[in-house]
Amino acid sequence: GGRPVSGVDQGKGPREGGGRSAPSREQLMRPAPPPRASHAEPAPPSLQAWAGLAARVLVGALLLFSGAHKAAAPAEEFMVVLEGYALIPESHLSLFARLVPWTEVLGGLFLLAGAWTRPAAVVTAALSSSFFLALLSTKLRGIELPNCGCFGQSVHLERWQAMLLDAVLISLST
Repeated sequence: GGRPVSGVDQGKGPREGGGRSAPSREQLMRPAPPPRASHAEPAPPSLQAWAGLAARVLVGALLLFSGAHKAAAPAEEFMVVLEGYALIPESHLSLFARLVPWTEVLGGLFLLAGAWTRPAAVVTAALSSSFFLALLSTKLRGIELPNCGCFGQSVHLERWQAMLLDAVLISLST
C-alpha cells in the first residue's frame, strides 16, 4: 500500500474534502432526525382565532348593510337624519351624508375581505364611538329622534338599541 488518494479513502465525507461514499453501518442504524419545524403541520386555529374571525365578519356585515342602505338612498334622506342631531353645521351636512355611508361600506368590505383589518377596525371604532356620543348628546339635550339613521330608512332602532349596538361594535373593533 501507498498513501490514500482522496478524503474518501480516509473516511471523510463530502464536506471534509472527500467524494460521495456509501453510508456506514453506524450511520444506517442511527435513528432519523425529527422533522423540521417548516415541515410540521400547522396547529388548528384556536378558539380566540375563531372568535376574532366571527367578530370581524359580524362587524363587517353590519357596516356593509348599514352603509349600503344609506348609500343607495338619496343623500338628502340621511341629511335630514343628521340635521335632527343638531351637531353638524348645515354647510357640512351634505358632505357627511355622502361620506359616512361610503366609509361604512368600505370599512365593511375590508373587514369581510380580511384586508387592512387593523385600519378598518380603527375606523369602525371611531365611527361607532362618534355615533354613540351623538346619540348620548341628543339624550342629554332632550332631542327626540324619529330615526337614529343607523340603517337608513330600512331599520329603525330606538335610541337605547342604537347605543347598545354602537357599544358592542366598539368593543368588537378594539
